[in-house]
Amino acid sequence: MYRGEVRVVVDEQDDLFSTRVALQAHRPAEGCITVQPTPASALPAALAHDVLYALGKRLAPASGAADALLDSVKAAWLAAAAWSVAEGIRHVVLLRAHLLTTRRVEQLLAWRDMAGIHLTLVWQAAPRRIPPALAPLMHRVSSREQFEAVLSGPGPVPAYPAYSPGPGSPGGRRGCTTPEPSCAGGSGTGRVFLGGCDGGLGRGRPSC
Repeated sequence: MYRGEVRVVVDEQDDLFSTRVALQAHRPAEGCITVQPTPASALPAALAHDVLYALGKRLAPASGAADALLDSVKAAWLAAAAWSVAEGIRHVVLLRAHLLTTRRVEQLLAWRDMAGIHLTLVWQAAPRRIPPALAPLMHRVSSREQFEAVLSGPGPVPAYPAYSPGPGSPGGRRGCTTPEPSCAGGSGTGRVFLGGCDGGLGRGRPSC
């Protein structure tokens, strides 16, 4: 499966230009969204819901259970992956990445693998707490022009991840019809929130 590039843009001074440039990059019709994590949210699925909000989507709860799905990490991330693919999202800019826990960074990278998107994390603080896995991906910026140059840098990203066509799937339907590692619970970061996606997201909803 295709994996999009990951970049960490470090704005150590937390200048206003980085937030403005990131928000101006939010153009869903052109395949780019900007995600703003909810501050101090303890809900396990909070970041997945933030992604859905950026996509203009909501994960509707079951009847009579208003909060039933708010803590459903798997359902929320499956929905985020499905809608990212369905909407043709190729690039995601995430603000305030320095506030994310290690667990949420893992979830974010697993979603990136699942949806095949290019991910830009905006780290608006000193870089000393950047996880070791992300440290080699740092790009320091100190001006609006530098940040814009990073966002517009090369990096071909397809409109959707390239799954192999499975049996009974002429034309290569975009779905988990073959056991992909990050889809079927095998090796890969997809296991962070995906135990398997053979059941999709439920009747009438797009599968992953």
